[in-house]
Amino acid sequence: MKLNLFSSIIILMGFISACECDEMTPTKPERDIFNQAFSVSESGIYATDTTRNEYYVFFDFSHEIDPRTAKININIILHGFEATSDITIDGSQLFFYAKRVDCQKCVPGLTLKGEGTFPLKSIKGYFLDGNKDGLPGGDYILEMR
Repeated sequence: MKLNLFSSIIILMGFISACECDEMTPTKPERDIFNQAFSVSESGIYATDTTRNEYYVFFDFSHEIDPRTAKININIILHGFEATSDITIDGSQLFFYAKRVDCQKCVPGLTLKGEGTFPLKSIKGYFLDGNKDGLPGGDYILEMR
C-alpha cells in the first residue's frame, strides 16, 4: 500500500495532537528541589544571670552556617530580647547572649528567617527550612514560655 504525502501528514498530525505539550513546557520550580534540608536540630534560651535578666541563646543546625548570612535584626529577629554580644558561629552551632527587655503584648523569643531578602543559609548555600516541611524557606520560631 502506497502512502502519499497527504496521508503521511495526517498520520503525523495524529501523533502530534496526542502530545501533552503542557507537561513538556519547561518551568522554573518555585524552590530548588535539589536543596538538602538545612534546618535547626536543637535550640534553647537559658538564663545565665536571673538578677540581670541575661540569657544564653543557641541553635544547632543540620549543616554548617554561612557566617555572612547570620545577622541580628536582619534574619535573626529578637522579640522581647536585646543582644548583648556578637553572634558566635562554630561550624553548625550559632550562639549569643541577650537580655530580656520589656515588650508589650509579645511572646519573648526569636525568629530565624528562611525567606525574604536575606535568608539564613548554610555554607553550601542551602536556605533554612525553618518550618521543616522539606522545602527551603520558612521561618523557625523559638518562644520562651
